[in-house]
Amino acid sequence: MNNKLLSFLGLCRRAGKMTIGNDAVIEEINNGKSCLVLLAGDASQRTAREAALEAEKNNVEIRILSCSKQQLSQALGRLTAVISIHDAGFAKKLMQLADDE
Repeated sequence: MNNKLLSFLGLCRRAGKMTIGNDAVIEEINNGKSCLVLLAGDASQRTAREAALEAEKNNVEIRILSCSKQQLSQALGRLTAVISIHDAGFAKKLMQLADDE
């Protein structure tokens, strides 16, 4: 797992540029606020499918991370398998880090 990615996610959370949790992420996607959706590698099929459908419908980038829900939750301080980034700069950097995995 990319420690840079997890560290950057923590920074993004502290900056208030992310939404955590499935329902809140879906709402943010539908409101046009989301720039990027990130899923833990072991997210449930239902969660992954729902997030992917909404992201595709609203032209939002989505990445599946190689980290588990536990690793993602540990980095963010809250149990989650899906997050949304609503800042273009943070989203661009996170896409680069996710693609480098």
